[in-house]
Order: sequence, then C-alpha cells, then structure tokens
Amino acid sequence: MVKSLVGTKGEGHIIIQTKGMETILLEKENVMQSDTIMSYVRDSQLPSANVTITSTYSLILNCYVPILIAILFGMTAMHYHQYFLVLFECFKFKDFDEFDCKWPGNVCDFSKAERVGFESALCQHFSIPNDKDLIMSKYYSCCEVHLEGSRARVARNHVVVHPSKKSEFDNIDHSLLDKEISMEDFNKQVKKLKKEFPKSKKWIDWYLHERRRSLI
Repeated sequence: MVKSLVGTKGEGHIIIQTKGMETILLEKENVMQSDTIMSYVRDSQLPSANVTITSTYSLILNCYVPILIAILFGMTAMHYHQYFLVLFECFKFKDFDEFDCKWPGNVCDFSKAERVGFESALCQHFSIPNDKDLIMSKYYSCCEVHLEGSRARVARNHVVVHPSKKSEFDNIDHSLLDKEISMEDFNKQVKKLKKEFPKSKKWIDWYLHERRRSLI
C-alpha cells in the first residue's frame, strides 16, 4: 500500500507499507532502526536517490522485519522530514503525551539531515512549539555500529594514525565509550587523543558536537 507519493522537487518520495508491516509496527514491541541504502537505486537524474527502511524485531516471526519502506529522491532534511512524518502518522498516537510514553525508540546513523528531519517531523506532527526543549535522546539515538565503522576507518588511515601507534589510539578511543567514565576523565582522554593524534581533531569534534554527542 502506498502511504505517500510526492514528486515535488526537494521532497520527492514513494513510501509504502503492507498490512502485515503495519500490524507489527502497531505492536510497539522493540526499538526500531532506520537505515538508508544507496546501492539499490541508480538514476543519473537523481544521484542521491536511495531506499530508506525502518525495521524492528518481531517476537512472532523471531527476526527483524521492515515496517516502513521508502524510495527517497534525495538525502536532505526535507526528504527525511517527509519520511518520518509518515512514520509518526502510522503509529496513530492520539497526542504527544501518548507518544512520549509509548514510542519504542529509533536508532539511526549519524546523518545530520536525518536527525534534523526526524526532529522537524516530530514537531510538525504533534504541533510542538519551536521553543519547546525536547530531550531528543529519549526518542532518537545513533547507531554504535556506524560509530565503530567510522572509528575503524580512522584507525586504518596511516596519515591520521601511524601503524606503530594504533594500539594507543584504540585504547584511548575505546575508553571514551566506557559507561562508567567520569566527565573529568572523559575530557582528559579527549585532550590526550587530540594531542597524540592531531590529525584526528576534526573527526573527534564532529562526534562531540552538542547536537550529536547526546545521541550516541
């Protein structure tokens, strides 16, 4: 079933959901994960076209299953805004209070456009004022798999991390993800990482941006 079809430039998309997908979505059993896959769609006129899928674990089927699938004609915040707007509509929450209590949570990658689209769609769907302070980490978090993949790529870059110092980089970097680390020790380790591996500074600062770090 086509949930939304828009051809307008800047927000074009096709979003679909079967009855079975809707049934599993409404059970709200487990955290969801939204992923964008580039290789499924190839169009010279739409180089950023992609397939975006939100999936969750079904206790009945005992596996991960898609609950919403879209072909997005781009990867801007507006494309993701339209996608998440449909996702919120599918849940049929009567108001924001019900959403706040029953939303199962959604894990995404570290795309800024995806995060901004999620937040703007949430505010539009529930008519939330722009000045309302939302704790987005309650509803949206970033995938540690994507973080680990990024970390591994940096560690393999010999311009950033010399092979002789890879173990040192790994030890410091992994210490930052220790849930028991104090803020004081965290800041000391960040400072040490930047000092020992100065070419990693932009990478570190990107993940520690105030709108991103709380979602990890």
